[in-house]
Amino acid sequence: MRNKSDILLAAESFNRYLCQTRDPVLRSMTNPGLIVLYGYPLYLYLGIATFIALIGTLTIGFLIYTGRADISIRWHLTAAATTIILAIIHVSLVYSAYFLR
Repeated sequence: MRNKSDILLAAESFNRYLCQTRDPVLRSMTNPGLIVLYGYPLYLYLGIATFIALIGTLTIGFLIYTGRADISIRWHLTAAATTIILAIIHVSLVYSAYFLR
């Protein structure tokens, strides 16, 4: 039966192996900012989604402000919350990709 220190030592050596490997799948296990989809990093897609959500939030707010559309303010608040959540995820992935290498 293994003791606790042997298990911790094995986990530490496996984590060191994951951090030093060049395989993108294994590296993305330790750093979510390095996840690649269709040749581009995940944070690129999240940045595009955040920008589109920001434009949508601005459009809803503008339409409410000018009175051109009968849209509830709840739609604007929901869109703003979605934009903020996407931006937080996007920024954390970018920071993890560039500062946690």
